[in-house]
Amino acid sequence: PSHCEVMCHEDCRAMERQSCYCIYWQMIYRTRKLSLLEMPGRTTKRHRWGAGAEMANVLVYLIDSTDEMRLELARHEFSILLDEHKEFLAKRILILFTKAEALGEPEMKDLSERLDTSAWRTLPLSLGNAAQVKAVMDYCAGLQRD
Repeated sequence: PSHCEVMCHEDCRAMERQSCYCIYWQMIYRTRKLSLLEMPGRTTKRHRWGAGAEMANVLVYLIDSTDEMRLELARHEFSILLDEHKEFLAKRILILFTKAEALGEPEMKDLSERLDTSAWRTLPLSLGNAAQVKAVMDYCAGLQRD
C-alpha cells in the first residue's frame, strides 16, 4: 500500500507555536513506514534545524543547484549544522540537488566536488522526474545503500 497520513508530533506543535512551521508526516513506502520532518530553510529559522532531527534515521538536505551565488552558503550552513550536532554524523545523510533538470553525471560530479559532499550520498531532483523521486524514496526507506 502506498498512502500518506499527515500526523503532527508534539515537538513539532511546540515549534509551530514558535512560528517554525515545520511539517511532520508519516507514510508507507513499499511496505516501510517513513516518518518525515520538514524544517524551514529561512535564515531566521535555521537555528532550529537540530530540533526534532534526533528521531530521524536519514537527514535530507536540499541545495538549489541553479543558485550559483548560494551554493557555498548552503554547504557552509550544512557544515555548521553538523558541527553543532555531531550525533547527526551517525545518521544516513542525503544531499539533494534540486532544480536539477540540466544536471547530467558530469555536472553532478562537479557540484559534489565543489561542495565537498563526497562523504554523503548525493542525488539530483528534477520536477516531474519519477525515477529521481523513486531513487530518493528508496534511499530514505533503506532500499538503496550508500
